[in-house]
Amino acid sequence: MTDMINRNRNNFDLLRLAGAMLVIFFTTYGVMGAYKLDPLFRLTNGVITTGGMGVLMFFIISGYLITMSWDKRRNIIRFLWARFLRLVPALAGVALLTIFIIGPLTTHQNLWDYFTSRTTWGYLSIITVFFPSYHLPGVFIHNPSNMVNAALWSLPIESTMYLIVLVLGVLGILNKKYLVTLLTLSILGAYLYINVHTAHIILPVMSHDIINQLKQYSQMVSYPLYFMVGSIYYLNHDKIKYDMRLVLLASIAWVLSFWYYELLLLTTFICIPYIVLGIAFTSIPYINGIGTKADISYGLYIFHYPVQQTVLNFFSLDTLTLLIATLLITVPLAWLSWHLIENRALNIKNIDIKKLSLKQKFNSGKFQN
Repeated sequence: MTDMINRNRNNFDLLRLAGAMLVIFFTTYGVMGAYKLDPLFRLTNGVITTGGMGVLMFFIISGYLITMSWDKRRNIIRFLWARFLRLVPALAGVALLTIFIIGPLTTHQNLWDYFTSRTTWGYLSIITVFFPSYHLPGVFIHNPSNMVNAALWSLPIESTMYLIVLVLGVLGILNKKYLVTLLTLSILGAYLYINVHTAHIILPVMSHDIINQLKQYSQMVSYPLYFMVGSIYYLNHDKIKYDMRLVLLASIAWVLSFWYYELLLLTTFICIPYIVLGIAFTSIPYINGIGTKADISYGLYIFHYPVQQTVLNFFSLDTLTLLIATLLITVPLAWLSWHLIENRALNIKNIDIKKLSLKQKFNSGKFQN
């Protein structure tokens, strides 16, 4: 297993990058109020979107790697410190960029009102991860959507799952992998039953727009379950074998289920985690190790939306041109975020912990020179 998680021998970074790109692709439609034109939305009749698929990939990968992180560390402070350094510094960067550069450039209020507004300073709450803020005074008010950074919605859910892993780990429940597996599958079964029951009883009498909204809410509720599926894949990694032939068959089965709502819900849970992790652990020449020198996926995810909104604020563009413009601006921003903020933050995660450990030993009388 140690060899399998070597960053140069897996494709986790590449998959996270692909997930971020899928999200950017979808929000290009979303910021223009045209999310129904998303190809995957149209193919699956609104059950899943390209952006939803990208986020789904993030949750599966996080479930696997975060559970592994606890299993390797088994230290509350180290675990929380590592999560803090991965999420918060870059969020602080996007908050400052948004408040002090994007906001003043795009607000339709005078700068005095903008900077004295409680809403402006309340936007700093995004740094907490758990309390995202989506608006700034007078910003993007003439765009199809006036949300400043809608992509932040998933971070509280994912961070909550981190805490659940921590609690389960501290209580020793993660050591009982069969119990965790059974619990996850039971919740998953209940989720699928409720969705299928709803599809047969409630959806036939509802309007098309309400049905689409319910499908999106259902997809959002499913993300914690995908995280837990990723967790049980890690907990049972010694028993799971990945074969690219099975990955291909799973991919075909998933695509063939696009036109059957109930079947698509089931195949997505069964096939997609295996496909994602199968690709992650497959040795592919010239592909393995992509993204190891600069993991820009998180930067792409948290910076792209305000960039899209800013471009759309000044220019009237079609979706393809907006997508290209977004990437041309966001990729360099994400690269700078990695090298100036994220990587530097991650480099201190062990240094401070070691100092803390020495201090604890000294205070307990166990320190020896």
